[in-house]
Amino acid sequence: LQGDEVQLVSRDKVLRTAAAIESTAEFISADLNRFSSQLFPQTYRDTVLYAASDFMQSAKLFHQAVDTRMSSATISQMASGLQTKWSRLHGSLSQIQQHGLTPPRGRNLLQDQREMVEMITVISTMITP
Repeated sequence: LQGDEVQLVSRDKVLRTAAAIESTAEFISADLNRFSSQLFPQTYRDTVLYAASDFMQSAKLFHQAVDTRMSSATISQMASGLQTKWSRLHGSLSQIQQHGLTPPRGRNLLQDQREMVEMITVISTMITP
């Protein structure tokens, strides 16, 4: 592939990944809200719900930035913020079964978490310096 073709393929892959991140973030947030009454203590519930909402908002903005072809610097900065917010949420999700969510109910969340790790890695390798 030549330079422009590589850039086009890369942009397309970033756009598809950004859309998948946004979609998965929405699923994670919806599942956490659905099961929130089972999460304890209250501080954990509040922390994980806030982290999920914050990450979902960041994912939406990141997808929008890639889709509207904002500058590379802006997209890179947003990707870095997205990774930071994912790191917070990932830490909370990793402990979810210790905070009241049974394995059958947490299965989808844990699967979404594994998929998100892969997608964040793709974004990290393609965008952030």
